[in-house]
Amino acid sequence: MRNMLAKIGIDLSGDFIYEFEAQPLDWWDAERRTSIEFEVVSDEEKHTHLSIVFCPEDEGITERTTVMMTILEGEAVKDTLVAKLVFEQLGSGLTLSFLEDYNAYTTNSPADTATILNCFVRLLKLKEPIYVLGLNETDDEAYELEAGDSISHFLAMLTANEADISKESIVKTLELAISIEGKSYLEGLRADLASGFVVEFEEDFDLTKAEWSLVQDVLKNYA
Repeated sequence: MRNMLAKIGIDLSGDFIYEFEAQPLDWWDAERRTSIEFEVVSDEEKHTHLSIVFCPEDEGITERTTVMMTILEGEAVKDTLVAKLVFEQLGSGLTLSFLEDYNAYTTNSPADTATILNCFVRLLKLKEPIYVLGLNETDDEAYELEAGDSISHFLAMLTANEADISKESIVKTLELAISIEGKSYLEGLRADLASGFVVEFEEDFDLTKAEWSLVQDVLKNYA
């Protein structure tokens, strides 16, 4: 996997976002071209988190959808998730287990994960990133999260694959986010809920009032 990704300019030993040139993916977004991003983050336990994100080519703030996540421990794969629609379009030839709570396919096989990653590589028209962002780089002014950033990020993850919203799916998404973002992630979510920030849960995330109430309850009581 590491050698395959290195050939397209992706280094799994650092914390970076690699953005590739936007291109048509009509089965994903028939109206706009889609940029494919590879996000690499290392956690405190030295695990490597690799996410693949589809982002529409658009001006301003756009919805970035995570379509694959994998956690690597050295050369071993702890867990890989691939969004249902995307997996079924990749043509990998693999038969994987399906998780209804995530509306995604899963595997912990290094060979399967490598095959799936190679399918994403084949999607790229230009096999080198057009932009690389170092996640540990700092500007003159440190970036600070604004009210609503954390809860909006979480709801985007939760609803990305159109899975049913349940206590179990909320907890699983939360634990996955914490494993990627760190333990302070939950604190950020609770701060947003206490800030009075108005979440447009119906318009922005297609949640019902009952689902939004369930999300809040789970986040407040998670231990």
